[in-house]
Amino acid sequence: MFSFNAEKSVLQIDDKLKWNYYLIRSAVGLTVINSVLFPLVSEEPLFHFKNLIWAVLGMISLILLLYSLIKKSTAAEIPLSEIKAFRQKALLGRKRCSLLLKNGKKRDLYFQTSAEMASMKNLLAAQDIPVK
Repeated sequence: MFSFNAEKSVLQIDDKLKWNYYLIRSAVGLTVINSVLFPLVSEEPLFHFKNLIWAVLGMISLILLLYSLIKKSTAAEIPLSEIKAFRQKALLGRKRCSLLLKNGKKRDLYFQTSAEMASMKNLLAAQDIPVK
């Protein structure tokens, strides 16, 4: 799933996250487009309940799309010089891990086993990257 290239000093992650985010961003983008078009072609008044629901849905989708584009990274190769920290959070008993990057983005990591997570922590700790 991940490997470290010592020659290039690059962390390589192979988890197909780019494709998953592409599908999610496409679906959210289509929701934004639909929320703009629906009130325009609707025969009901602009401030009808259905149109207002579509407007709220469109605004929420647009915010989520912008957050995904601005704050999330799907890079498969990350230079160690670009990694600020490794962060681990627990939510409802499930551990979520991510790399905080120096450009302000966050790269989510998904591990199959806790041994993979421990291996990643050890690798980053050996490279003097803080583990939070």
